Amino acid sequence: MNALSDAGTKQLVLAYSRISNVRGLVDLALHWGSIILVLYAVYYFQSILLAMVAFPLIAGLQNSLASLAHETFHCKAFTSRKLNSIVGSFLYSYPLGVPYQSYRKRHLEHHREVGYRSDPDWDNYQGPQFGSTARIYRFFISKLFGAYLFVNVFTLLGGEKPPILSEGQQEETTREVIYLALTQLALFALFALFLSWWMYVVLWLLPLVTLTSFLIGTRAYLEHNDPDEDSGVDVRLFDYSPGWLQHFFISPCHFHLHAVHHAFPAVPHYRLDAMKAQLAQRDIAYPGQDRPGYIQVFFSQARKRNTESRLESR
Repeated sequence: MNALSDAGTKQLVLAYSRISNVRGLVDLALHWGSIILVLYAVYYFQSILLAMVAFPLIAGLQNSLASLAHETFHCKAFTSRKLNSIVGSFLYSYPLGVPYQSYRKRHLEHHREVGYRSDPDWDNYQGPQFGSTARIYRFFISKLFGAYLFVNVFTLLGGEKPPILSEGQQEETTREVIYLALTQLALFALFALFLSWWMYVVLWLLPLVTLTSFLIGTRAYLEHNDPDEDSGVDVRLFDYSPGWLQHFFISPCHFHLHAVHHAFPAVPHYRLDAMKAQLAQRDIAYPGQDRPGYIQVFFSQARKRNTESRLESR
């Protein structure tokens, strides 16, 4: 079995790390175009039923924007670092209420520390909140009902820096809060001008703090969770094989190939499939395991925790 460090692998990584500005623009136009189309359909037809269908569609597309922001964290959306930062900030992160610079730093540290308690994302996939089946369900149901918003608001009201801003320096945090506020005001103005103001609340903010948070949280948990908190990184990286519906809602933009991404973070999302195929063809191993779909693994993990809890209580 070939090693990750040999010359052939390095050439393969170099070949698949090519960044396409055209693809970056296509991703931008496709996802924002889809959001606009869904929102305009609700506005044009004035249908409550259509609005109910649009709610999960918008949540899935917001998850896609978060995935594309992740591409810009690694400077893989465009060849220009500055363009990655501008698009990643104002068209991907800030519309989702996410401070770009601090989350970029957090994510890059996650890559260095994944599997260790020093990982800033540790609480997203490990800890007592996942210690039993009941706790797992409680954790994700709370996300579905807006825990993301409540935790940040109550922390802020308590005079402390909310978790969403915890990674940034004071000056940088202040600047990003201003950018976030201006971006949300611009979004509200666009909704009010071209659609209806209430759609900003019901079909942008509400999905964002409920279903979108739930989808992102579910994926983050399944990417690195292991029942043994002391297990190494080699058993915490997974590639999934979800169906098209799970692709759309949970792992857009090739996020299902998360182990390949951790092994080769310079490879853009649209080349990960081909990269994985080449690795298999050349018998090159990388840290990671293959899993079926997310939903199947989620319930399997939850049942496993329940079984382990019963055994420990005996």
